[in-house]
Amino acid sequence: MYKTQATDTTIETEKIWFDLIGKIPIETRIMQYHRASIQSQEIWWNLFKQQHDNLTNKQLKIEYIKLKLGEQYCSINKLINTDFMIASEIDLALNLGEILDNLNIPYYLSSGLASSFWGERRQTEDADIAIILEPDKVEQLITALSTEFYLSETAIDDALRGRTNSFNVIHTASAIKADIYPIKQSNDFELSAMSRRKQVQLFSGEKSIYITSPEDIILHKLRWYKIADNYSQKQWRDILGVIKARRKILDFDYLRLWSSQLKLTPELDKALDETTLA
Repeated sequence: MYKTQATDTTIETEKIWFDLIGKIPIETRIMQYHRASIQSQEIWWNLFKQQHDNLTNKQLKIEYIKLKLGEQYCSINKLINTDFMIASEIDLALNLGEILDNLNIPYYLSSGLASSFWGERRQTEDADIAIILEPDKVEQLITALSTEFYLSETAIDDALRGRTNSFNVIHTASAIKADIYPIKQSNDFELSAMSRRKQVQLFSGEKSIYITSPEDIILHKLRWYKIADNYSQKQWRDILGVIKARRKILDFDYLRLWSSQLKLTPELDKALDETTLA
């Protein structure tokens, strides 16, 4: 049975809304997110400065880092000594994407950002990026990132050796974080998702970025939803939003195939039921 994203929204109103979202080019959706993110951060930063008008710029940056990242990052000179810059998660992803492209490291943008582009927009404070990182590219990547980002070589090594599933990098000026997920060559689903990534041209074609396909972001989030014991309403709402907005272009055979292989068929059936009008 169809369920609306919010209890105070009628099915008819929501259907019109998601039909409109589905007609908007993905490039436009990303730029809408970018503008909204910049505007909200500018408002927030001005209020933050007003509340701390007795602090120097460096002290402001430290307080900002403490709030956004945690106190453990406030002693990292590379972060606190770089002048603050307002940027969006899109700016961060484009920056990282350019570095990865220059090194011929395949990647795609996933998680909350991707589901916001394909479905219902929600604010997220970082970017999740999946990459295929060959051993001979590790040092090149560290060198390329070190100019504008704070990173831990130990964390990268842990992720590549399978001790963790990701490592993060932090843009030193904006203090925005990206979580990087190295894909294992044995992970057929992730490799399939990489082969189906979508390249999107932005800023009048001056820049581009790879994002995961709508089918693969649905499958990713179904998996995270199941890992959370079917409890994460944030993941579930993202899933339903993508299906509702992109139903006309979704490859349901692909969704069925991989939901079966990933043991997500009950979750997919439930999502399809809650997004199907009688």
